[in-house]
Amino acid sequence: GPGGAANTAIAAARLGLSVGHLGEIGDDRAGRWIVEDLKAEGIDVGGVITSAQATTAVAGVIVDVHGEPAYLGYPGRQYLPSLPEAWAEGIRQAEALFVDGWVDHTRQADLVLEGLQTARKASVPSFFDPGPGNPALDNAWHAAACRRATVVLATEDEGQRISGRSDPLES
Repeated sequence: GPGGAANTAIAAARLGLSVGHLGEIGDDRAGRWIVEDLKAEGIDVGGVITSAQATTAVAGVIVDVHGEPAYLGYPGRQYLPSLPEAWAEGIRQAEALFVDGWVDHTRQADLVLEGLQTARKASVPSFFDPGPGNPALDNAWHAAACRRATVVLATEDEGQRISGRSDPLES
């Protein structure tokens, strides 16, 4: 499947929830495949923006015998400078917002923060899964996202990395 937040959207739709997906994809094979996959799962993709100048990120995951993942792929390119008003309105009208923390570009990180802030101002519960983080980016924004989210869905390692605290309960 598409991965990340899209997998959460698919799971929610399979549970019978009404789900919409927001995102920017390229006008390419990978982008079209993801949109068709989401549609087939009954997810509203009206909020997905296809940009001719963008390329869709693609990643495959290989897991070793110890359960450690390695990600292979390319980050794609995205161009949205800020949260589109249609997305902001969709967030304000939503019953909940889910976002994940795997981002490949600073713009994506900014969009996540804008989306979480929009949800907070509208009293829409938000769920943030920070994920493992992207070592190519300054992940300080994870802490900012955690402060904006209603619920943070972090593993012990993620909580410790983001908080800087070694004790799992303190993190």
